[in-house]
Amino acid sequence: MSDTNENKFEVINGGKSNSNDTEKQVLKVFHSELKTVEFSNVDELFCGFDTIKAITFSYDIRFINHLMHYFQYGEIILGADFMVQKDGKLNDLLEVAANNYDATQAVKNQKRLVDMLSNGDLNLRAANYILDHRKIYLLKADDGRTRVIKASANMSGRAWNGDQMEYYEYDDSLFCYEEFENDFEVAWINSSEIPYTMVTGKKNDEYINENPVIKKAKETNKVTVVQTTPNPVNIEVTKFMIDHKKVKEDYKEIFNGSGAKNRNGIVELKPRVLEKINVGLKKFNAKRKVNISITERNYPSLTFDWNEKKAYMNKKELNLHPTAEDICKDIDEVMKVFKNFEMFVDETNTLQSIHFKFMNFIFQSPFHSKLHCELTARGISAMSAPMFALETSDTANSGKTFMTNFVLKMMTGEKNLAGNNENAKLDFLRTIINGGVQGIPYFVDEINGSSFTQITKLIKDEFICERYNQDSMPIIIMAGNDLKEPDEKTRKRMVFFKINGSLPSTVDQNGFRTASNTIINKVGTALYREYLGRMIVAISDLIDMIDEGRPQEENDTWYPDIVNISSKILLAIFTENGYDIPSYMKELEWNRDYYGANYIAENTIQAIKKEYKENPDAFVIEREIVKIEAGGADAMKKFKSWENTLPAEMRAKSKQMRDGSCFISMNRKELEDRLGFKLKKHIFPFLKK
Repeated sequence: MSDTNENKFEVINGGKSNSNDTEKQVLKVFHSELKTVEFSNVDELFCGFDTIKAITFSYDIRFINHLMHYFQYGEIILGADFMVQKDGKLNDLLEVAANNYDATQAVKNQKRLVDMLSNGDLNLRAANYILDHRKIYLLKADDGRTRVIKASANMSGRAWNGDQMEYYEYDDSLFCYEEFENDFEVAWINSSEIPYTMVTGKKNDEYINENPVIKKAKETNKVTVVQTTPNPVNIEVTKFMIDHKKVKEDYKEIFNGSGAKNRNGIVELKPRVLEKINVGLKKFNAKRKVNISITERNYPSLTFDWNEKKAYMNKKELNLHPTAEDICKDIDEVMKVFKNFEMFVDETNTLQSIHFKFMNFIFQSPFHSKLHCELTARGISAMSAPMFALETSDTANSGKTFMTNFVLKMMTGEKNLAGNNENAKLDFLRTIINGGVQGIPYFVDEINGSSFTQITKLIKDEFICERYNQDSMPIIIMAGNDLKEPDEKTRKRMVFFKINGSLPSTVDQNGFRTASNTIINKVGTALYREYLGRMIVAISDLIDMIDEGRPQEENDTWYPDIVNISSKILLAIFTENGYDIPSYMKELEWNRDYYGANYIAENTIQAIKKEYKENPDAFVIEREIVKIEAGGADAMKKFKSWENTLPAEMRAKSKQMRDGSCFISMNRKELEDRLGFKLKKHIFPFLKK
């Protein structure tokens, strides 16, 4: 390309730009062998499987709706709902834009598909290059069975009901499934998501906000390159849509004057081009007397040069040796923040320590994907470098959002990076992980239980980092109120922070928020840049040590404790600059302070301690066991949660009684050891005179 651009870009390949390029003439060929010829139907071919992944060229949305009755979950890449007239140019920029828009509008007519999208049971994408003629259907069952259907038939009723001459072939081998799945994942990444928010409501003419390819280019700050074919494509006319022609003409007017020109088969949707497209849209809407407000924002990126031990923010090199004066200014603000938490209602006396653990975790998070991939390649457990974090509290005003924005400000110099719950959709986060953001954690605030349930599908995919080998993949931070503890499999893949504290009602919340904003405005990036410089060296040394085989030879249960390395560096910076370290800022360890099972068990112990203090009569204390009794459905839910999170040696067991009451029993000695005192009915030990 003739002009450089600091933003990352991706190429959407719509066809060969040079037919004489011998390298591009190499074809991927699947060598198959015919075993039998059978006579079957749609039911027999597709039934018995739970998941479908499919690529189709043209499609009938009603047939897709019918087909999805067979599956619990699906991923489908939609091609064109039309074919252009003979000798017409198929994949120029206007066709790509119009096709993406048409796909979102077609789905709106199918309530079942919209519901599946809403529940996260279906994910749709629109192809950015229409000349993907493949029609493949990848089927998988929960018991491991697979099937690949390779056919000439698109996802339309006419192609599968015998009205047309079509070719159908299937292969039930795992090898075939894995080969086609790899191709599917590449196509998936190079297509535009159709999020749930685009297919709700009635059909409309929101040409930018409901166009996946343009919306993706805006939100991920990428230069999207549409590669077109310079030669006409001859296709027989099977369907011509008047509406599509109108949409294409509308886009022509919107793009007019934007600078999105076709140069030798290449069209670049650069940020400045998108800005002009927005202007074109406003002028276009002015004719229709429609007002529109569009806000754009670039998310910061953090990358590393590991050979030179350098770090780059938005591709600009960072000064990793700030002055002591600047470092101290930032530490002053950090200490002020933790001092302010003293005014919070904090019955378990853990609020400050939890926020320090959180700050340490977020500081170190840009190194997780690097370490994750390095460890996996060497066959070492990467559990201590999770790619997800969840903050939750029983009430609002516990400091979750403030603390996250404060830490991100220290890391990037930018304020208020939180995304809202709409950005918690499974497919949107998939885009973030697959290159939409680099290095800097992506923060989704105000997440609800339904959204988190869907995201667990992503969290439990333990090979997501290695699959794309992205050593700059960001962790996803989620925050919400009154979310239940994650299950065991989810806990192994993420860090969970339960905030036990809240701002008292007597505090002037407007004044407190003003003071908080002042702190965020004042804090800089010097502390984090000093920290980065030391962490780059520490992580490089760690990887070299792993390559030499020393830790594994000395201890076969060894794994890298990155949270320990990080906390030591952070405390060393404080100490070297003359600061006294508060008791809640301490050297941290993965297994003790972050590993889900241990950390959540400690939260439950604190909850039992609080219950004993407030309601000692509920405790039936026997020689070897302790029972806690209560009534009501909410109590049973609480006891069941305790049963699931307490260590196995406590032998916790909850039970619902016929009269509606319930209880949980546990080993008395194990409980007392963890509480740190002996249980005595009616008397809370540390309150005795």
